[in-house]
Amino acid sequence: MHKLEPLPPTNTPNKTTTHPIQTQNPNKKKKSLSQLVKTASHENMNTKTHIFGLFWLFGLLNNVLYVVILSAAMDIVGNDTPKSVVLLADIVPSLSIKLAAPFFIHKIPYKQRVIGIILLNMLGMCVIALSRRVFYSMLGIILASFCSGFGEITFLQL
Repeated sequence: MHKLEPLPPTNTPNKTTTHPIQTQNPNKKKKSLSQLVKTASHENMNTKTHIFGLFWLFGLLNNVLYVVILSAAMDIVGNDTPKSVVLLADIVPSLSIKLAAPFFIHKIPYKQRVIGIILLNMLGMCVIALSRRVFYSMLGIILASFCSGFGEITFLQL
């Protein structure tokens, strides 16, 4: 059988321990606790504000395309095509990705999602802007709607 050995003592009198708030360099001026709290809360506030601003910007850019497509429905498809077709092409892909994404979205890293959303949104806008036929315009709307729904899930789940 193995013999159990006692654990070494945790507080040895020969070693000096420093508190985590205290600085290790004795030449540096020690900061008071209130100064450390102010510095930490200021840095934390800058980080929170920065992150909030970036999420606001991504959310705004993600939803702008959806609103622009709905506003420009008549200009995109012309007078011959019903505007309800544009509405369906703008709603159905977004809704379908929102229903299906919980089954696979965790397998795609955030960085790849954001880059993909940006590139596909740009592609969708270019297809809509450069197309001369209604069919290609509708494909661009479907692509933009798909990306909008995927972007909404990506940014709202954080």
